[in-house]
Amino acid sequence: MAVIDAVLDRFEVRDRFACVVTALDDPLGKPNPAVFLRTAACLGVEPLECVVLEDSFNGCVAAKAARMRVIAVPEAHNRGDERFVIADLRLGSLAELGEVDLDALLGEPCEAPAG
Repeated sequence: MAVIDAVLDRFEVRDRFACVVTALDDPLGKPNPAVFLRTAACLGVEPLECVVLEDSFNGCVAAKAARMRVIAVPEAHNRGDERFVIADLRLGSLAELGEVDLDALLGEPCEAPAG
């Protein structure tokens, strides 16, 4: 939590987050969906209304287990890992996120592009 607090304070973005949730206190880590389910509850939204940004395969599995949509942004050395096909969308970088139509993503699962 100290790293999360430091980043939120350093970039002065703490006020942009309604909830800050960590899996540090969860007895099981990802791919257990507990952290995502607690986050949805904190926000007061249904899991089916959520979109998760994930860089790890286990995180994608956890988000899907929570019944959430997943945008995978794997690290460069993992981009060819075909297991990321479970994501609703796969991006090469966060810079591509501005091009994503989140309403369309929440409507129907997207085909994960190759790459």
